[in-house]
Amino acid sequence: MKTPGISPAISLVLFAALLTITIPLHSQWVQTKGPYGGYVACLTFSGTNLFAGTDIGVFLSTNNGGNWSTADSGLTNKDVRALAVDMSGNLFAGTAGGGVFRSSNNGTSWSAANTGLLNSYAYSFAVSGANLFVGTYYGVYRSTNNGTSWTAANHAE
Repeated sequence: MKTPGISPAISLVLFAALLTITIPLHSQWVQTKGPYGGYVACLTFSGTNLFAGTDIGVFLSTNNGGNWSTADSGLTNKDVRALAVDMSGNLFAGTAGGGVFRSSNNGTSWSAANTGLLNSYAYSFAVSGANLFVGTYYGVYRSTNNGTSWTAANHAE
């Protein structure tokens, strides 16, 4: 007695179809050399510059991830959890325990930008027009002056 099943010819056709579908999907990703050491917590672009925030600092790639260099001079806390670029082209780094840092020269140098922040754990950013928001351990803060000062934005109006 013969058990019902798929013929070898149909199996071969299905296998070829599956390969045709999966090979192009796989080939869309290309592994880069990546920043050296640490995990990558966040990425952002500023023009053609790609920045990666890691637990050991900020790294910059000018060739779409082909090569990376450090871009964190002046960053006193290198555990970077969030990156953002505002409408003026300032680059912001949110750190775990060091607050917010700003760079106006594509990461060449950084300075603290924490005036008004009551918490030094900055985990996320959002940009909306001239407003820059930072999500911290205890709430949301807004800056309307490129990170010069922050005000709490976590209450309902």
